[in-house]
Amino acid sequence: MNNVVGNSLTRTNSSDPVIIRLSTAGDRLAIERLAALDSAAAPAGATLIGELNQRPVVALSLRDGSAVADPFVATRELLELVRMRAGQLNSQPHSPLQQALSRVRGRVREGRARSKGRIRARASAGRTGGQRLGPW
Repeated sequence: MNNVVGNSLTRTNSSDPVIIRLSTAGDRLAIERLAALDSAAAPAGATLIGELNQRPVVALSLRDGSAVADPFVATRELLELVRMRAGQLNSQPHSPLQQALSRVRGRVREGRARSKGRIRARASAGRTGGQRLGPW
């Protein structure tokens, strides 16, 4: 990879450590710095960070795929890796916890729907002289 240092172009070692990770609240300033360097809007929502030598040089939104990168660092290959990782995360089935929460939410919705039906039936039973319309 090539890095720009001052006005000269330098070569980085291909074995330099690369890290791809989810951003945290502490990364907001680094993402905003990358956006300012790239003359673009900062990615919104959950964001993946691509680091080179422990320095954030790429940020990619998991929501819409928008990305910003340090224009003074050769980031094309790293951005491709970050996009690949985002694709893996977006196509991955939910974690067991997320699956359980989804099931609970579904049951709550079903319970609410049943309750609304019962309330409507009770209300209409009151209008028909107290005749019950169901087993409840």
